[in-house]
Amino acid sequence: MNTTRSTPRELHGLLALGLLTISSMQLLAQTPVTLTLGGAARMAAQGNAAPIAAKERVAQADARVRQRLADFLPNLSVGFSDVERNFNSASMGISFRDATTGKFLFDP
Repeated sequence: MNTTRSTPRELHGLLALGLLTISSMQLLAQTPVTLTLGGAARMAAQGNAAPIAAKERVAQADARVRQRLADFLPNLSVGFSDVERNFNSASMGISFRDATTGKFLFDP
């Protein structure tokens, strides 16, 4: 008995041939595309950089308008600072003694 084995190269070739046949049949089955003048103008505008650049300039101008309008709105800014200081309150004439008992109100 003589058995022949297919090599991977032959299998790849058969697979490629099958895919090529299927894809060519699909191409033949497609209907022709009609192109109108308006469609051609749209296709040309999509591939042209000038309309894209013009749209970008319009977007930039809109952003500048929003920035200028923001100048008329009120601005709010908040700051915070934490500082510890020790003052000699007795030197300033401030006494923290209880008037009735004479004891300090704050006992450190």
